[in-house]
Amino acid sequence: MSIPLTAFRVAVIGPSDVTEDILAIRSVVDELTTEFEPRNIRLKYLHWSLLPPSIGAPQSYIDTEMSWGDLDFVVGAMWKTLGTPVSESASGTEHECNLILEQYRR
Repeated sequence: MSIPLTAFRVAVIGPSDVTEDILAIRSVVDELTTEFEPRNIRLKYLHWSLLPPSIGAPQSYIDTEMSWGDLDFVVGAMWKTLGTPVSESASGTEHECNLILEQYRR
């Protein structure tokens, strides 16, 4: 009898001054995926830097592709800045946090 696959979507958000931390988080997600694989549990690491290039408003594209409402886990990394301003927020990171919280509250 086979065990059904359980997949979890893990998004990592943060400004560009935490690039090393985001890479470290990815390493941990990869290690956990390897650890949980025998139990048919998979973690899918999501970060905007993995998206293919696009034309148009970058944050709008990121929002569409990341599907903020369909996440299982969100890991945020912050340091000295909140990130680059976007039209509706002080930064893309703040915008993403607001969308995730809004989805969570629904």
